[in-house]
Amino acid sequence: MRNGQPFEYIRNYLNNIDQLISLYLTFFSQEDNIRKVSNTFNDNRMAKRHQRRMVNIQITFLAWVAEILGFFFIVFGTFILGHENNIANYTMQNITVFIYFNILPAILILNNSMYKERILKSKWYGRFLTVFKWQYNNRIDVLEN
Repeated sequence: MRNGQPFEYIRNYLNNIDQLISLYLTFFSQEDNIRKVSNTFNDNRMAKRHQRRMVNIQITFLAWVAEILGFFFIVFGTFILGHENNIANYTMQNITVFIYFNILPAILILNNSMYKERILKSKWYGRFLTVFKWQYNNRIDVLEN
């Protein structure tokens, strides 16, 4: 082993680390990142992303409404009508079971990216938004990319 060989290895190692840091600073500077992000998120993509978020919020709201209705029917059938009317009590229990085990899982299955895209592309979703005046101004047709 020569006298300068271990120091040569350390010098090369530090030189390689210095080159990696300079490459990182060259290619991933803050201005470069801002430019890349601004090119990536144009107005059309941002509107499409906003639409997907709105669909997600609406599906979550629909699931909450289903859970509240299921809870309301079981409380209404058990405590308000009481045990005096068995037919009403069993009917409310059946409605609750139907909501919790049929309606709610179907709503939660919709919370998938594939189904959200289908919902956004459908014509009835736009009509649904205009009926309830939930139509936002920057709506861009999702079919356009």
